Order: sequence, then C-alpha cells, then structure tokens
Amino acid sequence: MTDENVDNSSSRVYSIVFASYLYSLTNEIAIYWTSPVLAKLRYIQPGNPLDKKLSTSEQEWLGSLICLGYMAGLIPYSYLCSRYGRKYTLLSLGFIHLIAFGLYTTSSLSLYYVGRFLSGIASSVGFVVFPMYISEICKDTDRGKLLVSRQIFAGCGTVIAYVAGNYLSMLWFNILICVFPLLFLISFGLLAVESPYFYVTNERYDNAKEVYIELTSPTNGEEPADEEIQEMKRAVEMTDGESLGALLSQKHIQKSIIIVLALFIFQQLTGYMAYATYTELIVESKHATVIIGMVVLIGSSLSTMFVDKFGRKLHLLVSASGVVLANIALAVYFTYFKADYYTPIICISAFFLSYNLGFAFIPQILCAEILPQKIKFGVGAVAGVLGWGVAFLITNFFLEMNNIYLIVVFCICPAIQLAIIYFYVPETKGQSFRMIQGMLQFDISPESE
Repeated sequence: MTDENVDNSSSRVYSIVFASYLYSLTNEIAIYWTSPVLAKLRYIQPGNPLDKKLSTSEQEWLGSLICLGYMAGLIPYSYLCSRYGRKYTLLSLGFIHLIAFGLYTTSSLSLYYVGRFLSGIASSVGFVVFPMYISEICKDTDRGKLLVSRQIFAGCGTVIAYVAGNYLSMLWFNILICVFPLLFLISFGLLAVESPYFYVTNERYDNAKEVYIELTSPTNGEEPADEEIQEMKRAVEMTDGESLGALLSQKHIQKSIIIVLALFIFQQLTGYMAYATYTELIVESKHATVIIGMVVLIGSSLSTMFVDKFGRKLHLLVSASGVVLANIALAVYFTYFKADYYTPIICISAFFLSYNLGFAFIPQILCAEILPQKIKFGVGAVAGVLGWGVAFLITNFFLEMNNIYLIVVFCICPAIQLAIIYFYVPETKGQSFRMIQGMLQFDISPESE
C-alpha cells in the first residue's frame, strides 16, 4: 500500500501482523525441537520415553524429515494460496502444526517421524506466504519493519525450544508447545482478513476495496481506497496481462528469478539446518544451548532495529560475511581444537547471530518484493523445494560424514553468495513493486532516481 494514501498506521494491520508472528514462533520451535529431544533419545535414560537408544541413522531421519515435509508442502500449498487465498492457507498450516505437536506427546518413534514430516509441511509455505501476505496488507514504508519484526518471535521460539526442551520432561515440553499453534489459530482466525491483492488478482475489486478500507480506515472517505485499488490493478497488470512465456522471456524477470533461486539455495548451504537440528550434539551442553538461544534472540532483535535504516542489501552482506567467518572458525576447531569446550559454543553463537542479521529472513522478503504477482508463488515454491532439498541432504548425512568437509562447503558457499549479493541483488527498502521492477530492468539504484 502506498504511503501517500494512508496517513495513519492502521492498528488493525498491526494486530493481524502480531497474530501472524505466533506462526513464526511456532515454526521456529518446530525447527529447533530436535536439538534437546535428540539429546534425550540418543541414550537409554529416565528422560527417554522410547526406552531405546536411537541409532545414528534414526537420529538423522528424525532431524531431516522436516526438510522433506517442506519440499512436499511448498508446491501444492503455493497453488492453494493462489486459489483460495492467504488467510485460509495460513490457518490450515497452523492446524497441521497442532496435529504434529500433538504426535510428539506420544511414545512412538514412528509417530515422531510423522510429526516431523507434518511440521515441515506446516512450516514450508509459511516462509513464502507470510512475507507476501504482510507485504500486501501494509504500507511500503512499513513493509520492512513489519516483516523483520517476526524475527523477534522466531528468536523467542528458539529460546522456548532450548529452555523448555532441556529442563522439562518430553511429555510436558510437547504439551507446552501445543499452546502456540492453538493461540495462532484463535487470534489469526479472529483478526485476519484476506489480502486485497488476492482479490485484485482475481478481479474481485469490490472485495479488495472493502478490505482496504477495513485495514486502513481512510479519513477522506472512499476516494483514497479507489486510488489504491487502481494502483494495485496497475501493479498486477504490469505482468499479469502477459502470457507466462512472454513474462519469463524478459531479462529483468529472469534476473529476479535467478536472484531468488540463488538466495534460497545458498541460504541452506550456510549450514543453518544442520546447526539448528544438532546444536546440543555439537556443543555437548544443554546449558550452552540456552546461551545460544539468547544469542539468536539478540540477533533477531538487532535485525529488526536496523533493516529499514541500512536496507536489505547491507544486512545480507554483513550476514554473509559473519557466516563465512563463523564457519571458518568452526572448521579450524574441528581440525585442531576438538577437545576445547568453549570454541564450538562461541562459533555456533557467532553463526546464529550473523545468520539472523540477514540470511534468516531477507531471501523471503526479496521473493515477495521483486517477483511479479503472477509467478511469485510458483518461483518461491520451486526455490523453496531446491533449498530444502539441499537442507535434507545436509541434515540426513551430517552425523555420519566428517564434519570438516561439510563445514568447508559452508565456508565457500556463503563467500560465493557475497559476490552475488554485491553485484546483483537490488536494494528494495521502501520501494513499490513498480519501482523495483524498473530498477531491475534498467539496472538503477534507489539513490540514482
């Protein structure tokens, strides 16, 4: 929504966004769930409800099945999102999260496997749909702030998983985490509205206008709403009037697609899922994981404070540089200082701090900002499938392989990404979709306008 047409921030928009943050918190709990749980299940001990010791292969499958769930859910749910809307898609994902977390309260490894797969489905398209939905209901000037603020809740999810997972029994930990998808379903179901862009794309202009007025409460009557709906129509018609083949043949659209694919794939080649899944097995201390969780929360908070001040591109560059340095330090540790206690804690903390400054969320934001409406869900789904396919391979073999070889890969790939970000990723802070497309088409920057 353009800043000129909306003078006052809508409390309704902030309420909806706040409710949707509970979904981000739930996603993060699902990702980090394995770290404290595997520490309990890898030994026969009072905290192990399975009464058996998990083999290395079973640990890897428990850690990696969430990635298969991501891959399985992305494409069908991207279609459902375009067909039935953003609101009900996100609500259905929250319901799947609740089922998955409920399965974790049992004492069956097979049901844990099913739960991990469902957690992946429930988390998958949210990484694509969430930033798109928020970017479609808020002002251009608020978009970065609102999208990045979800990282604070994501950081809280990490802390909850580490603290509750380590200091509560398996049963009570899994009962506790069921509360969060339930809270999301109630709050988002009561507060959320469908995206006006969804209605415009489907030529339901009266519905789009009604939703826009509900979101913004314009003080000057319906005229600003009419102007805004026309602006949305123009943004959609920039590309939606063209055939898919004609659209994909345009060089600036191809550039947008390549940028998104590269960001999503290299996002996983940082080693994030391996470190998130096996944190406690790497640092060998449940107390240290709590410290690491707090570092994640701090990094998430810092990104919220500065992303709209310094922009997406600088955040990505700083994030990628920090990830490279943290992985280099971790590679040196595994090669020369494996007996040291504090080094892996410092390295993993530095990694998560750097990752959460940009890599954790900006690829999804850019997917929402630089792709045309007609292809954003399809390209986002394909990029997600490729990225999470890489994550599955990494998490499914991480414990069996020599860690040093994978970590060297985790050093090289973000370094390559640094060059891609510097030369090809546009700065989209505060820019409308039409301005962003012009920047990509003519290779201009916001400062040159």
